[in-house]
Amino acid sequence: MGKPIRILMVEDNPDDAELLLRELRRAGYTPDWRRVDTEPEFLAHLGPGYDLVLSDYAMPQFGGLRALELLTQSGLEIPFILVSGTIGEDVAVSAMRDGAADYLLKDRLVRLGPAVAQALAQGQARRQRRQAEEMQARFAAVVEFSDDAIISKTVEGVVTGWNPGAEKLFGYAASEIVGRSILTLFPADRVAEERDILARVARGEGVSHLETVRVTKQGKHLDVSMTISPLRDAADKIIGISTIARNITEQKRLEAQFRQAQKMEAIGQLAGGVAHDFNNILTVIHCNASLLLETTGGPDSEASALAQQIIETAERAAGLTRQLLLFGRKQAMEMADLDLREIVQNLAVMLGRLLGEDIHLVADCAPNLPPMRGDRTMIEQVLLNLVVNSRDAMPSGGRLTLATSLVSLDSATPPSGSEATPGPYIRLSVTDTGTGIAPEHLSRIFEPFFTTKEVGKGTGLGLATVYGILKQHRGWIEVQSVVGEGTTFHVHFPVAERPVVASPAAAPSNELPRGTESILVVEDEPALRALAKLVLQRCGYNVLEAGSGVSALKVWAANRAKIRLLLTDMVMPDGMTGGELAVRLQGEDPGLKVILTSGYNAETTQTNADGFLAKPYSPIKLARVVRECLDRK
Repeated sequence: MGKPIRILMVEDNPDDAELLLRELRRAGYTPDWRRVDTEPEFLAHLGPGYDLVLSDYAMPQFGGLRALELLTQSGLEIPFILVSGTIGEDVAVSAMRDGAADYLLKDRLVRLGPAVAQALAQGQARRQRRQAEEMQARFAAVVEFSDDAIISKTVEGVVTGWNPGAEKLFGYAASEIVGRSILTLFPADRVAEERDILARVARGEGVSHLETVRVTKQGKHLDVSMTISPLRDAADKIIGISTIARNITEQKRLEAQFRQAQKMEAIGQLAGGVAHDFNNILTVIHCNASLLLETTGGPDSEASALAQQIIETAERAAGLTRQLLLFGRKQAMEMADLDLREIVQNLAVMLGRLLGEDIHLVADCAPNLPPMRGDRTMIEQVLLNLVVNSRDAMPSGGRLTLATSLVSLDSATPPSGSEATPGPYIRLSVTDTGTGIAPEHLSRIFEPFFTTKEVGKGTGLGLATVYGILKQHRGWIEVQSVVGEGTTFHVHFPVAERPVVASPAAAPSNELPRGTESILVVEDEPALRALAKLVLQRCGYNVLEAGSGVSALKVWAANRAKIRLLLTDMVMPDGMTGGELAVRLQGEDPGLKVILTSGYNAETTQTNADGFLAKPYSPIKLARVVRECLDRK
């Protein structure tokens, strides 16, 4: 069986055409041919399906040189052989210069077979060279400055292109890897994977986001994500394979997460340590100022005013400490029924100064809202963080609207990220006319340390803190944003389970509740311990004291029969916490009442504590908590 060949023959003489076909068959070809003898016919049949054009030089209506010109204009790389009964050397040279592969005289057709073989070989070589040039140009334009590894290879898996990103990722210079098998990068157990890839690309398929393993020059195994596509020529024939590889080694992500966890833990430790010592100091200041207020010459005296100012300043400092504790998640929540409308309106004056003159603040608070259940300082922190976020989104000024309303959650399915149950909720909406949030950032804005602000202008903790506070309050947050138009945050808080009922009782008295019981006060801060002892003694109690859990055991051993209440700090030296001390003493006397006190931690589940006293506290708060605890059955 001969070699198949498709021929477009330009010849007006059927006998001459048959001579050409006979000589081709004698040379070992099996021709599939079509004969034309006019220019329209030639143009109608000219196409990429032909392997060769054989053309007579001169015909009544058409000529070989015209056929060669039309073939050249078409851009098809089909070998062209000119055949003539008589042709001058100058014409032959001109035809060769214009792109003809060869020329033959009709009385010497014995040379047709070798001429065709040479023309086909030259045509194949030209096509391969052009394809290689096209592929190289296309590849170089895309890959030179890419950070990803971009590799080209033949359909047999031999590397033909290797960009700087590949050098960086795998460690091989281009001179070391080009011309070698791509299997150089494969672990032994992944070799079969390449055979599957080559087979799929040969079928014209692509492979998207293949997660696999490759080996560097240094022998290190990398997890990579790869996108593999066939490379095609102008005729849509697959001539190679393109691979884009990206390092997705999990270790880096885990290390980043670990560093973030360490940062959060460090913030928590710092906040807890600062709050413990600072709140001890604030308690001494607050209590001493309160006691001083009792000895002044009356409510309108200058001394009374100064003492009252000290008390208010200490309370403000305590609020700042509580905000610090929010970042360390060591904040003891003080839940109460709150009027969100009142909170927004009270903060509006301070927020106006914070925003500046170029931002117009509008408060649109619905009247007669039911109370919500929450921690006032934390709710104020939520509002402050959202307002600051909106301010930063309006560098050239704009409009900021704060609104409150009552909404209802009807679905049994809680909103994403919340534990909400069906029922009424109070909504706080914060709307700005700022730059908006890009869609690709919306899903990450509540992540700790995620920020789109410039270095030094954002910590990435503001919205994360908002999200954490809402989780603690069984609420949730929704965000709507359009780039260039603005953003709205909808914050939802549960309505208080029971309505607030005004008490008809008489105005509260500032007189300290009294008693005669024996109380053991355990506190490592000497000034605070002395102050607590003074206040309780003024109330008539018999007070025993200790500076640590270890020393408290000795006092307990000598006075166990008469001690009715233990008031102990949570954090103390000598290896025994207040909680551990309480557990031990309650084990010996189950009837012992316990009040735990701390500047930052309200976790009392490890004991049967009867109460918790948050620092800083006032003398009246100390006296009331102690009396309520002793009176409780």
